[in-house]
Amino acid sequence: MKKFALVSFVALLSALASAGTITVTSPSSGDFLGRTNQLKFTITGSRAQARVDVQVTSLTDPNFSINRFRRFDPDVDGQIEGSIDLNFNDTTPAANYRIVVTVTEPNNPYNSVTINPVTIDVRTPKFRDFSPTNGAFVRNDVPIRVSFDEPNIEEWRVQVNGQDIPNNTGTTETVSVTWRTQDIINDGSQSISVSVEDRAKNSNSRTISVTLDRVAPNINVLSPGNRTYRPGSRIPVAIDFVDQFQNAVPVTNIDVFITDMSGNILSRVPRKSARASGSTLQWTGRINNTRNLPRDFKILARAVDRAGNVATTQEVVVRLR
Repeated sequence: MKKFALVSFVALLSALASAGTITVTSPSSGDFLGRTNQLKFTITGSRAQARVDVQVTSLTDPNFSINRFRRFDPDVDGQIEGSIDLNFNDTTPAANYRIVVTVTEPNNPYNSVTINPVTIDVRTPKFRDFSPTNGAFVRNDVPIRVSFDEPNIEEWRVQVNGQDIPNNTGTTETVSVTWRTQDIINDGSQSISVSVEDRAKNSNSRTISVTLDRVAPNINVLSPGNRTYRPGSRIPVAIDFVDQFQNAVPVTNIDVFITDMSGNILSRVPRKSARASGSTLQWTGRINNTRNLPRDFKILARAVDRAGNVATTQEVVVRLR
């Protein structure tokens, strides 16, 4: 009886000594998991085909659990280098989870591995605000301001024309970067791209196009010309506002005034029409009643383009005789 007990005890020690071992190399406690992931592991001491089970359980709702398994054959040294896909979708609640990994192999006990916690986040980062807006005109130092709906940002990156600019990365929920346009040789269309990736490797990006415009528009007063009008007559006003790009000068950025000879504003010139023709905005108006105007007065025209370039003010003198 004692001999049998001794033999059984030795057999038990031998079995324990030869037990298989599983080591999970990824993920680790504290990691974030997105839609596509792999649980990677190493097994030593395997003697036959092993079944590896992975249970992922919500710490918020223990009733919510996801299970995966695969079978693996060891190599001649009793080792297994394996992985199991852990993929999630929109129905997987964002929360902290516990992962338990177990191995089943005939006549070969294994340790279990618990990874706690990991955070599952399958939501794509969203853009809230983006400035400048697509199609904007810019010049000089351009502030780039972006905000995200994403609390777990790994990194955001800002590029202009596919190239990095200074101070163009960060981990905050807002972007505040200045693009200094003096390094751009030619005015015209430029692209601003912002990409963002969260800690679970979910990513998003947005690219907008802006027009770099560092040249002020020109103002050409076509009418009235250098002539004298009769008191009480109607005076047509025609002015061309010319920029290097189409639609660069909006009507709302144009002022056409009647002033006295000292430059004091008396009234606006009523606008009749404004029509774009290429990069020229053709502005027309009419002074309908000159009886209450001084015998000598000025028509003053000024404009600011969409990028903020200020045109040189133009004025003509009108005489009533």
